[in-house]
Amino acid sequence: MAIYRNEYDSMKNLLNITRNFKRERLNEGSIPALQPQEYEDEKTRFSQSVTPNVEFGDWKSYNGTIEWSGLLVKEKIRWMFSLDRTVGCFISCEEIQLSDDVVKTIQNLKAYYDTWSKYWGEQLSGRF
Repeated sequence: MAIYRNEYDSMKNLLNITRNFKRERLNEGSIPALQPQEYEDEKTRFSQSVTPNVEFGDWKSYNGTIEWSGLLVKEKIRWMFSLDRTVGCFISCEEIQLSDDVVKTIQNLKAYYDTWSKYWGEQLSGRF
């Protein structure tokens, strides 16, 4: 145990320990940034599997979490994929007619999420 000359030195040491601990904890759960080509490939696969009429939102990766969202333009359905504590495929929309085409698109979205979550879940475990 170190001997400190005054309270200032003692407090300074405690603050340094706390800062280092916080830095280590933040780095533990960080996810490497998605490479531009990986993102373009993901958008292409999504467009081919779900619908080409899509506006993609941001890809967010932080603290052991991945979120990806967008808008299915024709159907006016907002979607979000999540790999965190709220794992799942989420949609939101206002008054939508459940035509066969819309139901098929939603089924395609869910199927793509299943593939997406499995792939990126494995990628996350390999990247940590």
